[in-house]
Amino acid sequence: MNVLIADDEAVSRLIVKKVVEDAGHRAVLAVNGAEAMLLFERAQPDVVLADWQMPELSGVQLCQKIRALRRQRYTYVAIITSQDDKTSCIEALDAGADDFMSKPITPGELSARLKVAKRILELQAEVTQMRGLLSICSYCKKIREGEAWVAVEQYVGKRSDASFSHGICPSCFQQHYPDG
Repeated sequence: MNVLIADDEAVSRLIVKKVVEDAGHRAVLAVNGAEAMLLFERAQPDVVLADWQMPELSGVQLCQKIRALRRQRYTYVAIITSQDDKTSCIEALDAGADDFMSKPITPGELSARLKVAKRILELQAEVTQMRGLLSICSYCKKIREGEAWVAVEQYVGKRSDASFSHGICPSCFQQHYPDG
């Protein structure tokens, strides 16, 4: 996985980087929340590990900005902090974080939580793939939408900005107009 690590404390950042890389993942480092947001948009990481208290943009604010993007591919976000009270945990989770870890983090704990992140991301990818499967009639090519069957044009038109122009392909032309 690609893991974005955002922490203004150099020692913490390097410790987390070592654990991430030892677990077989790639690490991208940011020294504050604003830099993390820029790197997020460029690197499109699978996981973000963000310190709560950073200059320019806190880990919770970074999480909120990531969630506001509504990317098609899900990003797992964990907030890491020296605050270990329930109120902070609830605030982070309410902001859209998937996990909340208290400092100091042990390598074993972080490694285990990365495995959890990987499982969740794999499940999310599978759900996305399954949503993409369409029931389509073999004869009329209508798509099932709930209990109704609708034309492909209607189905796609509701879900995208696509527009259709109709034509006939060479194979169908020969089949339907052999003397043409």
